[in-house]
Amino acid sequence: MRCGFNVINRFLHQSVERGMKRRSNSQVDFDHLSINEKLFKKGHHYITVFSHPDSGPVLDIEEDRTKEACKKLSNKSLIIDQLEKVGSITMDMWKTYMLSAKEFLSNASIVHDRFHLIKYINEGIDKIRRREVKHHQELKNSRCQLWGKQILAGSRKFQGSVQDRKLYAWSLFKNHITGVVNALISNLTDAMAERLNGKIQ
Repeated sequence: MRCGFNVINRFLHQSVERGMKRRSNSQVDFDHLSINEKLFKKGHHYITVFSHPDSGPVLDIEEDRTKEACKKLSNKSLIIDQLEKVGSITMDMWKTYMLSAKEFLSNASIVHDRFHLIKYINEGIDKIRRREVKHHQELKNSRCQLWGKQILAGSRKFQGSVQDRKLYAWSLFKNHITGVVNALISNLTDAMAERLNGKIQ
C-alpha cells in the first residue's frame, strides 16, 4: 500500500475511536479492577491505566496520576451502580490511588500488588548491602546469597543495618497494612495490568 507512518498512525487512532464508541460496559459487573501507572514520556510524565484483569481489556486511560485523573477515569469508564459493585482493586502503594479508591470505589478492598511489596524490601536491603560492601569485602557479589548465614556472619554491622531496614520496611507496610494483608490472603495481583503496560509501551 506504500502508506507512510502518519497515515497508518491516523488509521490506528480512528479504529480505536470507533471501537471505543461501539463498546458498552454499562451492562457488565466488574468485581475486581486494577489501577496502574505507566511512564508515558521522558521525565516524570505518567498515564493512569484503568483495567479489568479478569478479562484483560483496558477500560480507559487518563494522562497523569493525580486524583483528578482518577476521578475522570471512574466517571467515564463505569456508571455509579458498577462502581458500587466493585469488590476489590489492585494497585501499588501510590497514595493518590489509595485515596481515590476509597472515595470513588468505597465498597472495594484495596489490594497492594505482591510484586511491589517484594520489590520495596529487596531495594532497601540492596541499598544497605552496597553501602556496607565498602567496609566488608565479604559482602561483594553477595546479592543473591544475601540471607546466607556464612556471608552475614562476618559482618555484625551489616546484620544491624539489615535489621534497621527491616524496621523501615515494617514502618512502610504498617501504613498500608490493609492492602498488604489483602495481598497475602488473596490471589489477586497486578500481573495482567503489568502485561498490558508492556503492550502499551
